[in-house]
Amino acid sequence: MIAEDAITLVKALIREAGCDGIYDCVQNAETFRFTSEEYHKFVEPYDLKVLDCANSISKYTSLLRLERRQKQKYGKIIEQRR
Repeated sequence: MIAEDAITLVKALIREAGCDGIYDCVQNAETFRFTSEEYHKFVEPYDLKVLDCANSISKYTSLLRLERRQKQKYGKIIEQRR
């Protein structure tokens, strides 16, 4: 539900409001909220859906800056944004 709402917002911002792209802040990625396994199972698929949408209609989606220890946990998100 939240991902679908975010997708609706992304489309409206880019197509209707004329934004060049989006800055995507990955929510619930903090290590105190989810383990790596939980993140990959419950959060990442929906983050990727939103990024797929944004990348399909704009070439301007911001990059996420992560520390080296976080790159292993969020690798798919980083690759999606390149």
